[in-house]
Amino acid sequence: MKEHLTARLDPQLKARLKAAADARSTSVSAVMTVAIERYLADESIIEELREMEGRLAATMLHALKETARVGDDVQLVIAQVDQLIRFMFQTTPEIFDKDAAAMVGSRRYSGFLESFAKEFVGRKRRAAFAGQMDDAITGEGGSDE
Repeated sequence: MKEHLTARLDPQLKARLKAAADARSTSVSAVMTVAIERYLADESIIEELREMEGRLAATMLHALKETARVGDDVQLVIAQVDQLIRFMFQTTPEIFDKDAAAMVGSRRYSGFLESFAKEFVGRKRRAAFAGQMDDAITGEGGSDE
């Protein structure tokens, strides 16, 4: 059973409400019921949007943190490549015979790829690899692992 509700409206709003009810061949009460239901539905949608906004903000923060971690990883790789190139320039003599240089380079590169694949796994291993490269460059040798 429906309950009675009294509403105080401006005369202009009441006239618009009566015109809308007449245009739909329904009662003012029915138009008011639909309007109130839509308003309440809109309120729940607004709350859902606020919740989604919160989840989106959390997701964006997570993505920013992960992006920063990727940036750190890229910097680490750049530092390691720099160390590798410096190490190679400091420890290898120049080879003037291009064919011999290609053969030696190919063999050494294959060996590098094999050792790199074994050593360069996970963040801690990358750091250990960089430390080993530093030790090799400075001539200290040894490893903390």
